[in-house]
Amino acid sequence: MISRLGLLAIIFLLFSIQSFAQSDSLTDNILTTKKLRYGIYRTFNEFKSNSPGITSGFTISIDSGEFIRRRLRDEKGKIIRRVYGFSDGLNIFLNARVYDQTNYFVPILALGKITYFEDFHGKANAIAAHSGITTAGVWTGGIIGGVVGGTLAYAHGQDMAHRNPGWIIYMPDDDGYAYVLSKKTLSSILKQYDLNLLAEFNREKNQNDFATLMKYLIEFNQKNSNW
Repeated sequence: MISRLGLLAIIFLLFSIQSFAQSDSLTDNILTTKKLRYGIYRTFNEFKSNSPGITSGFTISIDSGEFIRRRLRDEKGKIIRRVYGFSDGLNIFLNARVYDQTNYFVPILALGKITYFEDFHGKANAIAAHSGITTAGVWTGGIIGGVVGGTLAYAHGQDMAHRNPGWIIYMPDDDGYAYVLSKKTLSSILKQYDLNLLAEFNREKNQNDFATLMKYLIEFNQKNSNW
């Protein structure tokens, strides 16, 4: 279960993205603009500069299996795959290929120096993969071990994902790759860019707790809002 603090953090994040596009102020920086340009970001740089390179000739549809997910299709109905993400003018959606999942798009919940979004299924898959499962679902130790180990690893991944579904992108990076929100990834950022906040984080008893991670993610973004 997510703690009350974690739930409040999510509400804060949802509010921040909803209030994001209400002004008419338009800039070429996705973190400072108050208005999103409609279209498809072909690259991470197009995303960061609020400059989608494709602005017509496509449709957005809701994924029938996951209502928060979206898919893109061209004028011929063919699925659009090799792009970074898109904006519908109010929200931003990232391609799950950014973090090695299949081709679908999930919404960003908060833009900041550490940008945050969620994907339960993607995180469960990632945890299972790091536990030794190949993309075909076969355990690297053998087929029999794959059946048992794969089931256990994926079940563990699902449990972890529901307790902490978060992913992050560190915006000053050049590649735009997304990482699982964890003690390791957050500590890595704080170690490089905010030693004082890292010291506070290291004094926390439950550093892997979702509410704790969200607390420091939000605090870091608030301290670095002028990037």
